Amino acid sequence: MNARSLRATTRHALALAATLAVALASGACNPSIAPGKANAGEIGAPCGADTECTQVSSPTCLAMGASGYCAKDCSSLGQFECPSGAVCEQLGDQAVLCMDGCCSQDDCRDGFRCERKPEIDIYQDLAVCPEPGICVLRCTSDAACPQGQVCSQASGQCVAKVGVDSGVGAACTAGPQCNSGTCLSTYPGGYCTSPCGTQFTECEPGSECYAWRDGTPTCMARCETDAQCRAGYRCEVSATESGGSSVRAFCVPRCDSFGTCPDGQSCDAATGQCKAGAAEPGPIGAFCTANAQCASGTCDTTQPNGYCTATCGTCPAGATCVGGKCEKACANTNDCRYRYACLAGGCSPGCTADAECASGTICDTSTGACVEVAAAGSVQDFKTQSLQITSSGSSELTFDVPTGAISVVVHANDHQDTLMAILTLTGPGGAKLYDIQDPATSKLTFLPSPGTFTGMFPNGPNVSLVPGTYKVTFVRESGTANADIRVFGEIAAGFPVTQELPVAFYFLGAPQGISASTAPNDSRFQQAVSEIRAIYGKLGVTLATPTYTDLPGGALQVVDTVDGANSELSQVFKLGTRDGTLQYFFVDEILGGEDGYTILGVAGGIPGPPGLAGGPHSGVAVTLKDAIDRPALVGQVMAHEGAHYLGLFHTTEATGTSFDPLPDTPQCPSSKDSNWDGYVSSEECAGSGSDNFMFWAASGSARTTSAEQGRVVRRNPLTH
Repeated sequence: MNARSLRATTRHALALAATLAVALASGACNPSIAPGKANAGEIGAPCGADTECTQVSSPTCLAMGASGYCAKDCSSLGQFECPSGAVCEQLGDQAVLCMDGCCSQDDCRDGFRCERKPEIDIYQDLAVCPEPGICVLRCTSDAACPQGQVCSQASGQCVAKVGVDSGVGAACTAGPQCNSGTCLSTYPGGYCTSPCGTQFTECEPGSECYAWRDGTPTCMARCETDAQCRAGYRCEVSATESGGSSVRAFCVPRCDSFGTCPDGQSCDAATGQCKAGAAEPGPIGAFCTANAQCASGTCDTTQPNGYCTATCGTCPAGATCVGGKCEKACANTNDCRYRYACLAGGCSPGCTADAECASGTICDTSTGACVEVAAAGSVQDFKTQSLQITSSGSSELTFDVPTGAISVVVHANDHQDTLMAILTLTGPGGAKLYDIQDPATSKLTFLPSPGTFTGMFPNGPNVSLVPGTYKVTFVRESGTANADIRVFGEIAAGFPVTQELPVAFYFLGAPQGISASTAPNDSRFQQAVSEIRAIYGKLGVTLATPTYTDLPGGALQVVDTVDGANSELSQVFKLGTRDGTLQYFFVDEILGGEDGYTILGVAGGIPGPPGLAGGPHSGVAVTLKDAIDRPALVGQVMAHEGAHYLGLFHTTEATGTSFDPLPDTPQCPSSKDSNWDGYVSSEECAGSGSDNFMFWAASGSARTTSAEQGRVVRRNPLTH
């Protein structure tokens, strides 16, 4: 594994995707790029402060490179907002800015290069500027490049990695054989890949992030036909783009070589694809659409995806009599198909919503059982132990989950800066819950993290948290270290419908004039707090009365680095002292690394370590510069990033090819990408989930929530 393939620091800016293609297609003014470097004060000129960009209205001085870069926000009207010679461009999903146009390398300052933009050719006078582009920062190290690429010191451009390493989709037996450092050894012949799933993780050229079979998102090789895939693989179409002129398709294992199909489907050996219906008569509890598909001769089609059954008195081995009918025997809900629960020793249809339960009870969708409404729960430790973790894995750590547990948190800290993750997790009876090398059949989603790892489950209704013995192993990027492991969770007599969330507000150096003494009476700040209260109220979570604390600002008042256990962001989080609270740290500005754009909010992880203050991931940081005068936006950032910390993922990721594990949040697939820029924007996803507060690029109206999002948040031990 390598650092970029396992990057887990969660970063998010709520910016609208106002791309050049949209603006020009709407009739916006042309960029009118002409040869020549930017003059002083113009877009692209050096700057140390906004006021030095004298030729730009409402400018932004990016901390890009050593001498800055004059730019301008164009997220509202696109190219209309850019002066002549500038191009409205989206930078790393973080900001939409007017950038200096160029015709060749000679048009860019030292330290910058002219990045070709063929999509603007049709809007440009090619006689004046034959190969238009924008001036961007030259790369200086391999760390600045996407997966599978390295920095060319000659051109300042990220180029394909060369050598003996293999790209995404290549055969492998171990991670070091792959560019990404990750090998899915459970796939036929192995499969080089890397974890992805946020807009801040990139896949190497020729591949894209894809959640095959709704599993953990990984980088998958692109293809157009089966012939472009290795033996044992086929080309699976994910989504047809607007107009049907092109497709997104990926090399995935054939079902006859991988051996599994989703519920309700069976393998067609001729095509290697899973198809609806059973291939041969199934046992009691198998899916079916007709009596002939059941060994018993009876298919109950009123049950989800059908259910092979029989009249009691003739129940075969592996089945039990429940309510006069044979059902598949089970020890717990993880023995049953999706949407079925282990009730009275047999797999029966489980509840999916509170309305299906009797008065005074609610549906625990992870078990499919109607349970009592719980009062406030309590946090209990399940295991603490030191464990040696290597790049090959670790020994098994076992822990027992007691009756009444509604969540489990696994926290590991090796006090270093090396990426670490759960390798495998099994439940009672050996039930496979997670395998980092088999994302397609893993039931859980975990994100690796440097130095400190936190994972929480269940994080969706597809895993039942049953009492019993669990086993977990860990892996780190490289080397060997001893990690302190703590496994804990929340215990409740039933399931809570409402929970309280303790919060702590810290102000570093009175950002934008707001401090612990002024914030309680500052109308803008309190409007932001009202916004998060309203959103969290829909989740069944009430904010407790916040604490307000001033911290010295100094160099940390502007956060320059966000990656790694020793970054300035981690230094900010380490200043917190209030265990048992969700800690918010308000700063002037959070910068997005070399490119210098502003990040509005950053969570310490998905999830962050619940209730553990003083660590490198223990909190949420929020920018106030240029944001506090839009208090509703600040409140939405607080809600969005705080929900990441509590365990929620984006409902839809930027490319529209990976989604959260919750069945009731709308998905916006890549087929909605009407301008073919590779991203699904808020506008393109109108009516398809962009109004959810956890959509990847939420708009000002993103305030809707779902029942399952509320259940995940209320499981977190921070809420009680």
